[in-house]
Amino acid sequence: MNRNKISFGKINLNPNKPAVAVEKPNDSEHVATNSAVTGGGFKKMGKEQLIRQVEEVTDDMESQHLKEVMGISGFGRKAAKVFDINEQIAKAREVAPPKPRTEIEQEKTAGDDDSDDEPVFGPLPTDAVGGEKELKRQLKKSNADSDDDDDSEDEDDDDDKLERKIPNTHEVQMQHGSRAVLALAGDPAGARLVSGSIDYDMCFWDFAGMDAAMRSFRTIQPCENYPIRSLHYSVTGDMILVVSGNSQAKILDRDGFEKMECVKGDQYISDMARTKGHTAQLTSGCWHPYTREEFLTAALDGTLRIWHGLKSKEQKNVIKTRAQGGLRTNASACTFNRDATLIASGCVDGSIQMWDTRKMFVNTTHCLRGAHQKGAEISSIQFSYLGTQLATRSNDETMKLWDLRKFKDPLHTWTDLFSRYDTTDCCFSPDDRMLVTGESLPKVPKKPNCISIAHKHSKR
Repeated sequence: MNRNKISFGKINLNPNKPAVAVEKPNDSEHVATNSAVTGGGFKKMGKEQLIRQVEEVTDDMESQHLKEVMGISGFGRKAAKVFDINEQIAKAREVAPPKPRTEIEQEKTAGDDDSDDEPVFGPLPTDAVGGEKELKRQLKKSNADSDDDDDSEDEDDDDDKLERKIPNTHEVQMQHGSRAVLALAGDPAGARLVSGSIDYDMCFWDFAGMDAAMRSFRTIQPCENYPIRSLHYSVTGDMILVVSGNSQAKILDRDGFEKMECVKGDQYISDMARTKGHTAQLTSGCWHPYTREEFLTAALDGTLRIWHGLKSKEQKNVIKTRAQGGLRTNASACTFNRDATLIASGCVDGSIQMWDTRKMFVNTTHCLRGAHQKGAEISSIQFSYLGTQLATRSNDETMKLWDLRKFKDPLHTWTDLFSRYDTTDCCFSPDDRMLVTGESLPKVPKKPNCISIAHKHSKR
């Protein structure tokens, strides 16, 4: 005979209340309760309700155990505090210091004034004279004075910064020779320097391996008996372009060993575009801004030639410079702009001519006649780093700054810049704020020979 299993339901922690008995049969789950709780008899109860009652009993037992262990009666429940606002305000008034008389009077006047347009200010200081209007007037005056002082300080700071940008605090002398130095170039890394002079010598200077004697580690004569007119390092710094009084430019490596020599043209051919190289003395040259083995040369044969590659010893393009009536004129200076889209040339007739490298070199894109004095060589022509300005240096003792967007008149002209040689250069600073050039010293006339006569006094 199968007997029903009896299990306990919710256990009441209060001993005065009667207990509840739960009866669970085998086939179906039934719950039996005491007659005092249910009013007599048995009542069916679901499984979910039974589980819920068991969980409530366990929770109550755990909370009761924690109460006994911690010794508190109201665990987890706190009575809400009641604050009296009026009482708090009264305490704050007692603690706060009393207001001064001036502030009380200002509050009264502010309450009497009904206009809402006037701004509300804090209490004025006791040492203020003339009230609010006087204070505003003094503030305006002080602001104006401070603005004037700031403007003057900014101008002074600009002048000081301009002088500080030129590193003229230290000086060292490196003796190249006894003749004038016509060419000077530094590699992109700033570790080496090359110099060329009118006495055909080319010196290599290494700052890392230089001792206190300040001597060059190598001296050569790359073009035999021709003066060195111009020197340029390539964009990578591993090659040097040597422009001399010869008609053939040379390429040297950074140690002075020859890598290439341009071809000499046939001087009996009248059309300079049909020759393989220059037929007259070179005047200027420069490297391409970003192409490693491409460079540009100018000569007295009235042409500019673009060379590409060290193996092919012929020019890539030939550009002819023309005078006013279409006749030939010689180019004395040439350069690329920073993105190599323009080639500029300064000519002996005082004109500035430019060509676009993306087009045919037949017609000029910019041509300005009479930029400098006719017959005075334009010794240097340089583009700014931004590319919108152009600087030219001439033997007419002037240097001019041009704007390509308004190319008819110069932005500024510097005069009384004496130049003895036709290789005097000019350059922009990296931020385009300074323009640097060289100036030759005039020859000092020799003093006439003085004859001194000494009188002998004879003894009597």
